[in-house]
Amino acid sequence: MISGQREPIVIKLYGNDLNILREKAHEVSDLISEIKTLVDVQVEPISEIPQVHIKIKKNTASRYGLKSGELLKVIYVAFNGLALSQKVLEGQKSFDLYLWLKNSNRNNLEVIKNILIDTPDGVRIPLGQLADVYESTGPNIINREKASRRIVILADAKKSDLSKSVEQAQKLLEEKLSLPEGYHIEFEGEYKIQKETNQRLI
Repeated sequence: MISGQREPIVIKLYGNDLNILREKAHEVSDLISEIKTLVDVQVEPISEIPQVHIKIKKNTASRYGLKSGELLKVIYVAFNGLALSQKVLEGQKSFDLYLWLKNSNRNNLEVIKNILIDTPDGVRIPLGQLADVYESTGPNIINREKASRRIVILADAKKSDLSKSVEQAQKLLEEKLSLPEGYHIEFEGEYKIQKETNQRLI
């Protein structure tokens, strides 16, 4: 369970660039794997999946009297839906009525490019003329926490004394891990809960 705070040792790496986070997360994993008391070291799995990217041509859009925000709203509705009515009654059942693209069309570049956009002059322009629509790859998930992107490294300890293993890991990372400005690490999990509990008992 990657995201759980209940894992014995949870190392959270924070920063803005996902590629740097991945690189440094694996560096952390390699470093702490040298500690003999640590086992089951793993980095949060993030895989590349096909994605549709839409990049608005701001200059072209402005010539038609359109703002980027207005186009983004249309794109948002197409992929996330818009509630047209709070409740629609069908017999004894009621449900919300949403407008959005069919699932089968959400990855169809031609359909997306041909979505018609209303302009202030009443002319309808295909989205493909106002934005670059293309397929590329991207991460299947991007976790955010504390206003920053985040990736997690997990580990367990062979012995019941988590504190000693974490202290070794912290010292090793301080000595050997170099992080760019704006990137930092926090240790959480059962180790942190145990530490806070012991402090309260003192």
